[in-house]
Amino acid sequence: DEMGPWLLHFSPDGELLAPPVELPEDAGGALRSASHPQVLAGRARARLRSSRGFESLATGPGEGATLLAMLEGGVEGDPPGVLRIYEFDPARAAWTGRRWQYRLQDPAHLASELARLDADGHYLVLERDELQGDAARFKQVLGFALGRAAQDDAAAPAAATGRAVVDLL
Repeated sequence: DEMGPWLLHFSPDGELLAPPVELPEDAGGALRSASHPQVLAGRARARLRSSRGFESLATGPGEGATLLAMLEGGVEGDPPGVLRIYEFDPARAAWTGRRWQYRLQDPAHLASELARLDADGHYLVLERDELQGDAARFKQVLGFALGRAAQDDAAAPAAATGRAVVDLL
């Protein structure tokens, strides 16, 4: 979900099967968007713009037993144009503590899709501007390698940079 952000588990019929899973706290505290109910009620601070949470999921590296959730937009306090990618273990219904970073081609862009290419940590991302139709100036599929992960609150890993694969405009 891009509003919490939460990870939600639904049945094929659309029934919510488990409570929403929030991101673990980090050195900056809880990671909540401006649309989170706690923020709207004035009981928490937003560190992520509204509608900049999880836009997509992809299977994780290796055997693919985990999921990667990439934020669509940047987190307050992170370098401009750098997005976080979190790893979730469905078998434990918990975040693993591992995360990666992806550097956008332009800090004004968003990342709206993530797809795994192979078990070695190669992925595709759809990076775009916020414009629609004829006004759009940037919509590309870029390839990147995950690289080294950070564990829990360890120093942030180096941000992966994508290489253009397809220009969609």
